[in-house]
Amino acid sequence: MSEMAANGLATDELGAILWTPQKKLAEAGDLPVKVRTESGTLVGSGISGQPIAVPPGKYRVAVVMPNGHELCATQVTHVQAGHTTMPRIVLPDEATRTEMVSRANPVALQMTESLTSYALASDAVPPAGRRIEARKWCGEWLGEWETPQQAMASGLQEDALVLTETEQVMLPADDAHDRFLITRHERDGHAILRFTIVPHDECIVCVGDQAQARLILATIRQDSEPPAIKYASSISPETNALLNFVDAGVLGEMQTVSSAFINQGASAMMQARVSLLRGMTGAYVMLRANSLDGMEDWLRQLGEMAPALPDAHTLKAELLARMGRHPEAVLALRDAMNALCPWFRAGVSYLLERLKLYTDLDEETRTTLELTPDDWAEFARARKRLERLAPMLVVSQIFTTFDIPE
Repeated sequence: MSEMAANGLATDELGAILWTPQKKLAEAGDLPVKVRTESGTLVGSGISGQPIAVPPGKYRVAVVMPNGHELCATQVTHVQAGHTTMPRIVLPDEATRTEMVSRANPVALQMTESLTSYALASDAVPPAGRRIEARKWCGEWLGEWETPQQAMASGLQEDALVLTETEQVMLPADDAHDRFLITRHERDGHAILRFTIVPHDECIVCVGDQAQARLILATIRQDSEPPAIKYASSISPETNALLNFVDAGVLGEMQTVSSAFINQGASAMMQARVSLLRGMTGAYVMLRANSLDGMEDWLRQLGEMAPALPDAHTLKAELLARMGRHPEAVLALRDAMNALCPWFRAGVSYLLERLKLYTDLDEETRTTLELTPDDWAEFARARKRLERLAPMLVVSQIFTTFDIPE
């Protein structure tokens, strides 16, 4: 709207473009919509189901799918002042749909239906592909173990899991321990243990949900080398769509989708079957974009509704530090140190950077912060452990993953 205001256009001189997805595609939640001139200049953007105000004229309209692909309207969209125009966007043919589903989320048929106007034919489902063995590890991620062997001896679970590229394995929630899946691969002739955090999803306001809803679905990410674990929500296509936007690395689209959700505030949290993982993913997206409006209330609500969620403390500490409220930030950081490992890789990075900031303070400045000598000692210990782990953090993964030489 700022560009239009600069052009001196009044509201009644504008028209609008409104694209509403077909029913099954709507299950994926809000999708970014882009409006360009015929020459390709971007003049407006928004989300599906909400009007985008533009001056009268001819436009090319596109929707961004969760894998980062843009689908364009079949014809140029004509907009008149005072009128709302609804462009027609045709979903891809079956060959293109197969490619999109493969890249976006090959394992979730629920998500497949969200990406197409009809169910994918059974003969188009990708083959099982690779199979790898994974072992569960439970323990304290910042524990005083010096070697992977020591950690494995104290926390490795006996039962092994077999993961494939298409068959989802259900993993239940556990708020009592840090939980990782351990897989093995080789790098430059050396054995590597890959520790991948196990998050979970649940509805924040449960209405008629089964008791087993607090879980996550795990597969191997297609074409990943070394094999990486891909997680999907069992309850929320919207969450899976947002995770796919993150995977595709399209920050603008991630922010568009997340802000539309977070800007609803408390009302968004109170909708039936709102996903915890979606709320937390959106918070990371907005913080990455340094869009802080409404974030404090959002994180407070998440923390109240899911007290065991470690990332709520981590993001609160980061947010307060960016706002210059350091006495509050160090208390949130202390809570984060007493919580489980952050689910998201960015959270681990935030923890280390804030620990460095505060442990490097001089004694005089430290006295202005309400921490005890024991707190400072714990900060120093945690910093040391994190500095040792940081080089092994796999930056290509959304969820916290460490590659530790065996």
